[in-house]
Amino acid sequence: MSQSAQVPNQGNPEGHQSRQFTTRCRPEGHQWASDRCIFCGLPKSSLMLTFSIPLLPPSVNHYVSHGTKTDRRSGARTAIHKKTPEAKAWERDFPLFSRGQFITSQNGRFAVTLIFTPGPKDSGDIDNRNKCTLDCIAKAGMLRNGKGEEMSDAWIKRLLVEIRDSQEDRERGPKTEITIEALG
Repeated sequence: MSQSAQVPNQGNPEGHQSRQFTTRCRPEGHQWASDRCIFCGLPKSSLMLTFSIPLLPPSVNHYVSHGTKTDRRSGARTAIHKKTPEAKAWERDFPLFSRGQFITSQNGRFAVTLIFTPGPKDSGDIDNRNKCTLDCIAKAGMLRNGKGEEMSDAWIKRLLVEIRDSQEDRERGPKTEITIEALG
């Protein structure tokens, strides 16, 4: 089975050009030993990327605000949802940390690992910070199909979330580590 993946060219200031890797591997996919597939020798970095952000994303509770607006003519009230300033700031700053990197999956399937390290005074459930992060991954164009087209976060088929909240970790936080992998 032929698989190809792209890895960003870190030396390019725009960060959007990439090298193409094409290789043959087993139908079950690659098997990694340190940083290379033991069957075809493909570097792991071509199918996976990892980066970190020295902040935590807003929780779902702080992602959108709810309210109503009243039509002046009819007096009808309509529910509205809008992103909070905190969510807008996270979306604005996210591309600075992702640096134009992207992953290409030939079959359009991705796995994402999110590791949240809260700061000393931060709190939140394990499912509270995923939405904003996944939305930003898609909005930043980090998920691409074999034609190079950007894909939505609906193509993320596996999600692993971890909170590192030991006292030692909290003293080094806040931090968000994101790993995106092309699934075979």
